[in-house]
Amino acid sequence: MNIRCKRRFPPHTAYIDTSDLPALGIPGVPASTEINGKRVEIARAVEGFGTFLGSPYIFARYDDAEACFTNIGDRYIFLLLKLAPEQNVRAAQASLRHRIPEADVWTRDEFASRAREYWLLQTGAGGALLTAGLLGFLVGVLIISQTIYATTMENIEEFATLKALGASNLFVARLVWAQAVVSAVLGAAAGISIAYPAMDGARAFIPWISTPRLFPPALAVTSLLMASIASITAARAALTVEPGKVFRA
Repeated sequence: MNIRCKRRFPPHTAYIDTSDLPALGIPGVPASTEINGKRVEIARAVEGFGTFLGSPYIFARYDDAEACFTNIGDRYIFLLLKLAPEQNVRAAQASLRHRIPEADVWTRDEFASRAREYWLLQTGAGGALLTAGLLGFLVGVLIISQTIYATTMENIEEFATLKALGASNLFVARLVWAQAVVSAVLGAAAGISIAYPAMDGARAFIPWISTPRLFPPALAVTSLLMASIASITAARAALTVEPGKVFRA
């Protein structure tokens, strides 16, 4: 178990994430349990601290953690320190690093950055996510390309008419591109509208799911890129059609 400690907790109490209660055999809170033979009162459950590692977080006072683990100094633990408003974070960090050189002393942002780097670069999770993202991008390009190409071929005579009326190749290409962009924007809007409710529902079972603020703009930019690439095939078909086709029809 990972013990994260705060001194403001009442003595001999602990807090556990709601999603971890069933795994620990705790039907509800408040409850009484044991950690390494030491009696601990589960005061209440918290949310947003679930983990996929299979080792739940338990929030407790440092002295209670010491009582539960006699060799706590040899275990992998986190100590959460909350500074007073008048304290300088960098100065406190430098002081702790000087006093405890064998420990890693990170700010909240540094800890989050290192955690992201670890899971993305030092484990297989990063490669799996990158591969899934690339495959999703390619599949999206193919779907949009086929859709726009089919639409263009169904209206190929209209494009021939435009060229017969003097429309430039740039105008025709922009028209095909605009159709692809409309399809991509509609698809992205539908995806976002479905994704947020789906993730909200999934958090009841997987509380560590995160939805970054950059998700909507990143999806919008990706959709525009997909539409631009997918429109190339359809644009070539529209540009190579002979203007005289409409008269022969």
